[in-house]
Amino acid sequence: MIFSPDLGRFAETFNISPFSHSINYGDAIFEGMSIVVGNRISLFHPELNYERMQYGADHMRYGYRIDVVRAINTVFYLYLMNAYTSKRVYVRPVLYRDNNSVGLRNTGVTRLMHVLMPMEEYVEGDMLRVKVSNIPRELPFARIKASSNYQLSLYALRDAEGYDEVVFLDKQGKIVEGSGENILFLKDNTLYTDRYHSLPGITLRFVVKIAKEMGIDMKYGSFSLEEINDVDLIMFTGNAIGIKLVSQINYNGSVYQPKMDSKDVYMKIKNRYNNIFYGQDEQYHMFLDEFVDVDKYNSGIVELDRKPERYERVVRENIQELGLKRFL
Repeated sequence: MIFSPDLGRFAETFNISPFSHSINYGDAIFEGMSIVVGNRISLFHPELNYERMQYGADHMRYGYRIDVVRAINTVFYLYLMNAYTSKRVYVRPVLYRDNNSVGLRNTGVTRLMHVLMPMEEYVEGDMLRVKVSNIPRELPFARIKASSNYQLSLYALRDAEGYDEVVFLDKQGKIVEGSGENILFLKDNTLYTDRYHSLPGITLRFVVKIAKEMGIDMKYGSFSLEEINDVDLIMFTGNAIGIKLVSQINYNGSVYQPKMDSKDVYMKIKNRYNNIFYGQDEQYHMFLDEFVDVDKYNSGIVELDRKPERYERVVRENIQELGLKRFL
């Protein structure tokens, strides 16, 4: 496994201080992206992921600026160096803290690492049975993809044997998020999703965009378990899981189920999303052959600042349409 310990630096072994705040205190920010292998090799909406990561780094006062062009080039070079053959490769950028001595006041150094791995289906099946976590999800940094947030998810999943996933409630008993997914509710031709206790998901933004194209409105809000029987559909969305239906929610021996009256809407949304994703819609994909001169790469030359002519336009339009500010 060849990975990047920083932008444009490639390695096969990883060294980190045992005093790292990331190891000791979960002080890290990460993202999840996908390389798609079709007619061309592409990276799906990286500008949106790095925008969200930069927001997290600024909020947590890391003092780190992501060079997005170099980051994209680094990911593509990693893909070539690993010679993957799968149709989809998961990309995990991590901003982590490297500290040389113990102590909370030791500021250390922030580094950006990229790790790639082939990925097939994250959760099998379209109809998921989920369990409600007994611990509410109300986190101080819920709007940031912070590593520390996921201790709660790990704990809940360990307690969910026999179920496909877990969901969390807030302290008012409203359903807010899955272990690593946004959750959306369809009722009366309107999509609802939590705003304050969940991550501003990027796949969620695509679903909202597609739904609006279909004449479906979107509002912020959520539902209690008792209100689920009046909901048409419940969907999970996320980079790893894609788009899935939640068929039932289990809590302390009781089962709650949506009406499942609009499965055709789900299929239209999912098919449109998959067409954008696997069809490699040029508005939302960055292509390896635009960034990397493969002939130069084969000759041992690495160019980390190369970018296509359309890059600035695509980034500007995608941030305007699907950027973080519209979903915070």
